[in-house]
This record gives sequence, structure tokens and C-alpha cells, in this order.
Amino acid sequence: MKIMIIEDEPLQSLNLKMQLSKLGYVDVVIANNLIEVKKELNENYIDLFFCDLHLPDADGVCLLSSYITDSLNSGVVIVSAVDDKIKNLTVGMCNQLGYRYVSVLNKPFKLDDLDQVIKSYVSHQNVVKTSDLKITSRELNQLLMEEKFFPSYQPQFSFISGDFIGVEALVRLEHPELGLLMPSSFMTLLKKYSLMKELYIFMLDKATKALGMLNLDIRLSLNINHELLDWELYERTKEICEKNNYSLTSLTLELTEDDAYNLTPLSLENLARLSMQGVKFSIDDFGTGFASLEMLIDLPISELKIDKKFVFNALHDYRHLQLTKASVRLAHSLGIDCVAEGVEDIETWEFLKQIGVDVCQGYYTGKPMTIHDLNALGSLAKKANNLDSKNKNFNGIVIFDKEIIRSNAMKKIFKNYFNLHDVFVSSSIEELSQVLRDMPISLIIIEDNSITLNNSEELQSLIEDEKFFLLTNNIDDSKLLKAEKIIKKSEDLFEMVRYLHENIVEYFDCCAKPKILLSKREQDVAQLLLAGFSNKYISYELGISQKTVSTFKMRIFKKMNVKSIIELARYLNL
Repeated sequence: MKIMIIEDEPLQSLNLKMQLSKLGYVDVVIANNLIEVKKELNENYIDLFFCDLHLPDADGVCLLSSYITDSLNSGVVIVSAVDDKIKNLTVGMCNQLGYRYVSVLNKPFKLDDLDQVIKSYVSHQNVVKTSDLKITSRELNQLLMEEKFFPSYQPQFSFISGDFIGVEALVRLEHPELGLLMPSSFMTLLKKYSLMKELYIFMLDKATKALGMLNLDIRLSLNINHELLDWELYERTKEICEKNNYSLTSLTLELTEDDAYNLTPLSLENLARLSMQGVKFSIDDFGTGFASLEMLIDLPISELKIDKKFVFNALHDYRHLQLTKASVRLAHSLGIDCVAEGVEDIETWEFLKQIGVDVCQGYYTGKPMTIHDLNALGSLAKKANNLDSKNKNFNGIVIFDKEIIRSNAMKKIFKNYFNLHDVFVSSSIEELSQVLRDMPISLIIIEDNSITLNNSEELQSLIEDEKFFLLTNNIDDSKLLKAEKIIKKSEDLFEMVRYLHENIVEYFDCCAKPKILLSKREQDVAQLLLAGFSNKYISYELGISQKTVSTFKMRIFKKMNVKSIIELARYLNL
């Protein structure tokens, strides 16, 4: 691999060259100005450029946009100490121009940082660009018919409960000559040749049939685009799901913000009819498109997926941090679930859980996998759930709140905690009366501003024999009813519901009952062991040392008289 360093400071360029040599890259040339850059480009093909943005006779931005664009198949690493906004603009420009690989190396940098950039570049070379694919519409259609395309499944987990709750089906292509290709290599061609409908039918059919056979209680997410919305999407989706005996209520269709912009009457008809059948809709890559926030109110959106670049940089970039937090607050305030893509390490996972993201999707919790690996993951999840604390000493919950949007938002968040389908909302005495008449309700949550002089007496009579918690900021207000618990209201719905959950668990004692021989902590450890987690993960999740985890493991095996996790699962009939 031939590398060019474009840097006008001799000490800086020499230091970078020495660092590259330590990593085993010795075919390196240095250019200190525009003349030397042109000379080297006339004589050599450069695989990777390390380019400073400050040069004496031409700034690096101009050089990248005008002078080395004949080398678009090369990679570019921007090495500079300029403001992040300028670097981000330059990265965007290079991506728009079509450079094969673009990255940033901030000054000052460590050897590990440089090593990571090089490894990323080498890995990126294995990705075939669309421009490299010389393929006709007929050949691409043939690959579809021959089932060279196939779905790969990336798991989704609840941040709150840790449950395995869904998958996104991602398309892959096993090309007979080029091998395994990612969507970035062929998706543009599929759109160009108007084959997105055929791809959707293929992916939906394959995924729903496979998941139906696995008998997993998880949801399926699938990408669609504007072209599909202006097509017989409702009829074909319903037809395929019914054929494969797959419930439409378990299907989520993902749109980008751009695809959800300026919808036609037919698009809106499809959205409405599918929503009536229980299909959910998600906005993918939220924050990167051009649609207005008004669409979150006008369209049946039930989920926001934070773009992976925000998630990936949230811990290191203030603006991405604030955008991520704002997305979570917006989603929760509207009663919409929030999904984080691109979660790749425990630090990011911990941060996202702390700020209240609902669902995790990323390499940290699971890479895209085959249906066989998904089956194994599903089996582990079922075993874990058999020890989970899903049993409760109460039935349903009803939220009484005149603000319907807020109560629906609370309902969604409650479901993440309790995994319930029996959370109800009512905004009037009549609705509350009907719920209490028709459903086995054990707890009412009442928002104090919904109690008025006109309805207080009627409400008191209705709930006379019922248990209820009161949400209020005015403890001494004489109009308040005699509640089992007084809960302070908060603008942060996620935090308020979390606190409510803690009080409900305490009040009803609905925590899981320990197995006869195991303490509560031993049962917690056993549950995670049966789910296939390592001692290191269990240590982090339970806040104990790895040595303590090993001690608990030995106790569990001794009490149960078993010698392995497999024997433990058999003992518990899992």
C-alpha cells in the first residue's frame, strides 16, 4: 500500500511517517506543497492520502476538491487541528465527491488512533462500490430469481428489561464472482432499475416465513422507500403475511425522513390501511433528512431510530450528544419508542440506557446474523425469560389523564418495564368507568389536574374500592384524594414512569419469587448465566466483581447439584 502525507510542517510529516513505519507501512512519500503533490501523482498511484488542511500555497480543502480528484478510488484521512465544523464539512465534501474512504485523525494523535484508521481503511477496501459493479438490470433480476439475495437479521434488545424483542432484516447479496456484498454495493442499482418492489416482496416473504417457523415472539423491521408507498403496498404486505401466518401487528416498516416527505394520496392510503391492521411505522436515520417535525403528528409513526453517526459520536462530540438527548426527549414526549443504531461498545450502551433510549441495535448486542444463529439466540432468550420476573400479583393498570398524548406516552414506557399488554388510558370518567367495568384492573394512576370540581365527587365514588397512585406537585391541595401513594410529577416522563414502576413493584411485591434453593441475587446470576452472558457482562449488569460472580456460580451449582449451565437448564426444565 502506497501512502502520501500532505503536510507543510516537516516535523509533523516526519513523525507521521515514523508512526506508519512502526505499523509496518514503509512505502510512504511526503509532499510539503502543491508542486510536490502534483509531481508524486504524475509518477505514482496513491492508495491512501493523509492530508493536512493548512498548506502554504493551497489549502487542503481546495486540494481535495480540485487537485487529487483523479484519485477518487483512493482513501483520504484528514489530519488537522482545525474546528470540528470545518472537518465535518470537508468529510461531507469528500464523500459527495466519491472518494472510496474518508476519515479524520485529530491532532495530536496516538499510535493506537493511527492503527485504528489504517485497519478501518483496509477493511473498507473489501466493500465493493456501486460504481465497481458492472451489472445489467436483467442480470440483477436474475440474481433475485435465483435467490442470491438473502436476509441477515440484526437483533434488537430492550434497554430497560434486557429482553430480546425484535430484529431488523438487512439484505445481503452472495454474488457468484464478487462474493458477499453489502447493500451499499448494490442498492443504488436496484433503485435505478426499479427493482425495489421485487426486493421488498422477496425480503418480506423470506423473513416472515423464517420467523414464523422459529415461533419467536419478536417483531420484524423492514425498510421501505417512497416508491413502495406509491404502490399496492397494503395488498401485497397483507397477502404475504397471511400466507406465512405472520401477524401484521409484529411488523414494523422503516421510512427515512425524506421518504416520509410530500406523500401522495396513495401513500397516505397505504399508511392508513396498514396501520389499521396493526403494522407500525418507524422513521429511520432520524435527524438526517428534510421532513418537518409535523410528520410525527400527522403520520402513524410509533418509533424513531437515531442515526448511527449521532450514536457513534455521542460520547465524544457535544453536538451529537445534544442531538441524541433531544431525539430521546422528543420521542418520549410524543409516546414514541426510541431506537439507537450503531451501539458498538459498553460505554455507549451505558450512556444510552441512562438517558432513556428504549431499544438497542448494534454490534455490541449483536451483529447481523443468519437465521440459524438467530434461532440459537431465541432459544437462549426463552430460557432466560423462564426465570424472569414477569409474574405479578396484579392485573391491569389504567392511567387517568385528560392529556391523551401524555398518557399514551406513559403507557408505552410502562410496557417496556412490565412487558404488559394490559395498560389502559382514559381521559374521562366515562372511559375510566368502562375500563373498570370490563377489565381486571388492580391499580389506577391519576393525574391531579384531571380532577376537577365537576368530576371529583363522581370520581371518588367510582374508585372508592380501588387502589390508586396520585401524580401531583401539590401535596397539600385539599382536592386530592386519599391515595395509596403520592408521586411527584415530572416533565421527564421516562424518569417519572421509572419511579412509578419502582413504587408499584414495592407496593404489590411483584418481583420474581426466588427458586426454593436460590437467593434473589443467586437467581439474578442464574438468569444471566442461562441467557449466555459472560462473567464480565454479569459483573457490570449486577454491579458486582467478576470474582463475586464466580462465587455465586459455584454456590448455584452446589445448591442445584449440577456441574454446568446445560445441567442447570435441565434441572429447571428449561
